[in-house]
Amino acid sequence: MNRSSALVLVICFILLQTIIDTLALSPLGRDGEGQDYYNKIYLRYENYIYADNIKTVRLHRLGFEMSEPVLELNDNTTSLELSFDDFGTTLKNYSFTVIHCDADWQPSDLNPFDYIEGFQEQYIRDYQYSFGTYVQYTHYKVNFPNDNFKLTKSGNYLLKVYLDDPDSLVLVRRFMVTDLKVSVKGSVKRSSIVKNMDEQHEVHFSILYSGYNIVNPIEEIKTVLVQNSRWDNAKTDLKPLFLKPNELVYDYTAETTFEAGNEFRYFDFQNLRYYTDRVKTITYESKQNHVYLFSDKVRKYKSYISGRDINGAYVIHVNLGNDSGVEADYAHVHFKLPYDEEIQGADVYIFGGLTDWRIDTMYKMKYSAENFSYDASIFLKQGYYEYEYVLVDDKGKIDDTYFEGSFYQTEDKYTVYVYHRQPGSRYDQLIGMEIFNSTGLY
Repeated sequence: MNRSSALVLVICFILLQTIIDTLALSPLGRDGEGQDYYNKIYLRYENYIYADNIKTVRLHRLGFEMSEPVLELNDNTTSLELSFDDFGTTLKNYSFTVIHCDADWQPSDLNPFDYIEGFQEQYIRDYQYSFGTYVQYTHYKVNFPNDNFKLTKSGNYLLKVYLDDPDSLVLVRRFMVTDLKVSVKGSVKRSSIVKNMDEQHEVHFSILYSGYNIVNPIEEIKTVLVQNSRWDNAKTDLKPLFLKPNELVYDYTAETTFEAGNEFRYFDFQNLRYYTDRVKTITYESKQNHVYLFSDKVRKYKSYISGRDINGAYVIHVNLGNDSGVEADYAHVHFKLPYDEEIQGADVYIFGGLTDWRIDTMYKMKYSAENFSYDASIFLKQGYYEYEYVLVDDKGKIDDTYFEGSFYQTEDKYTVYVYHRQPGSRYDQLIGMEIFNSTGLY
């Protein structure tokens, strides 16, 4: 090979690597058609599943499936449980570790020795094979902290599960550790802006820090306000509007306003023999279960109807069994949303806890010109699920009111997280957390 040819090859290699790096750094990830990661095995600091054979990843307080994945520092009475299903019956060597993050979910400056007491990596040794199911899978789970693994710092954490070596990523999950040193009081009101009063919630809250030293609240304190476990529309970098003795007041209007949305849609297939009010039919095709839901309706222009929900979450459960972790089967759940014509310049997705509150192509609906409807089929484990339909434009913006509408009467859950970066410190402590909802706004 002559010198000119070698130079051309080098230039081509550099250009190709630049293109690959650009794609890998795309903030949308697998968040739209044609935007899949060409190399999705890079560490993402959000809830994400890398392996196609992994399904139904759950992380919650042990014994409380509906709880947020939050631990309290030095509380030896609580732990988190991670569980997931691996399709097939081949036993695999899964391990996990954790990474300490700052308030913005980026790696902190701490070394693992600073926040892990015990072994930095743990094998996931607790597994069971599915029992009495058409779809065979291996159910893995692990609880932590444990005798060999404890956390010594509060803050945000990323749990990383891998196969054989740390670079073979399987899944990642966010969780938090609190060290409660301040208290938070809050309330939810109708929007103070007249034109938005019927559609939006306005959240007010205060941080009470009597007995706890905060030198410069403006610089040291960071708050995050989250609606219904969604982080894509979280309010961040809020500064106190008023400073009172031992109290930081966040009585904003537009800055802490959310679309109220609507109560979530739901379906229940805890039993594959009987139909609930949302299940039209259940069939067995090609050695797998299929659950067909009744057609949904656009609710934007309908009146608000009160109803209890679990704010878009889901629960794995099977009625006829003793252990839902291994006795719940999988089924293809079919959704249908009638619509007169295909929407141009935007796509329709199913959204909620079942999608990890993310936009992902596996939850994208396809338009059927023959049936005048958006249709989708999602492979899910038996249980009770809530969801909504959202419209996503070509820039990735999510509109959850296009099909669902938005009504101030809607009950939503709001969580305030309070972080403190002390002068000279290398990490953000999570010193406060409070959950409250929007009931009583009629």
